Amino acid sequence: MDNESNFMVCIHCMTYNQSAYITDALNGFAMQKTDFPFVALVFDDASTDGEQEVIKKYLDEHFDYSEETGYKQWETDDANYTFARHKSNGKCFFLVALLKKNLYRNPRKGELIKVWDEKAKYIAMCEGDDYWTDPLKLQKQVDFLERHEDYSMCFTNCMVKYPNCEVTAINHIWDTYTIEDIIQSNALNAKERGDYVVSCGHTSTILYRNPIEALPSWISRCFIGDEPLFIALGQYGKAKFLNVPATVYRANVGVSSKNYTYERDWMNRIKMYEIINEGLHYRYKQIINPIIASFYFMLCKLLWKNGSKWQSLKCGMQSFLADRHIITQWLRQKPASRNEQ
Repeated sequence: MDNESNFMVCIHCMTYNQSAYITDALNGFAMQKTDFPFVALVFDDASTDGEQEVIKKYLDEHFDYSEETGYKQWETDDANYTFARHKSNGKCFFLVALLKKNLYRNPRKGELIKVWDEKAKYIAMCEGDDYWTDPLKLQKQVDFLERHEDYSMCFTNCMVKYPNCEVTAINHIWDTYTIEDIIQSNALNAKERGDYVVSCGHTSTILYRNPIEALPSWISRCFIGDEPLFIALGQYGKAKFLNVPATVYRANVGVSSKNYTYERDWMNRIKMYEIINEGLHYRYKQIINPIIASFYFMLCKLLWKNGSKWQSLKCGMQSFLADRHIITQWLRQKPASRNEQ
């Protein structure tokens, strides 16, 4: 086999300032037991906390630097690269890119990743602060998708690690989802579903079929990547859920969680669903418009409570324009019920 040409799976591990956690992620990739070769793309986005040194040490300790295994190192204007095979797991290859400058949301980063995506049939994802615990995760998911051509993606369950406890992420167990189901699994109903993640599955658990055509560019315009990606993939086939807790999601340790506010999050979600609506040519507006209206109405009530009356009224009007049923249903409730909200 040409070590740089044929992989069944390409793993995306995008990481930044996760020096305390990245070793767990790397171990999760290296432990995978498969009957096919796979490559983990580990892209460190110019971390400033010593993470690049942790990654380099891990490579030195666990990877074979002999030429016959395909080992290579090279440097470009963007990064220092290392491609190597694991010492004891002959199916496991790493392509590590230690970026020289932060390329977060920079299209150039996508171009660097695309070169390696083209070598694989399936794509998996796991950020640097999460990790895999099931050594058969990839094998189980690949086996399913190989047998079911009408599915475009496969999720597993996972655990959510909080500082003092762990809980099962997906309690609302499902088997098969369509694109409509994926759209409707969102931040509005996660608590009602009893799930500890917003979307239908956690990013660390997905394996998806590498689409023949490029994924739509509107995904990159959204403030988060997982929900838009899952919805876009839903255009190509169904989603399968395997109720096996194969990964761990570390909650509240990512960069984005540190500056969280309801107002900012809801405004970003409104913009995201507007982008998705347009990207899907409004084919699912009957599902998406009520979601947009609900977020606008939540903002309306929050801003009114905070004293921003004019902004509140504007959000209320936007909610009505997106889907009038959200406000009219609220108005029909008894005054006491409305006051409780």
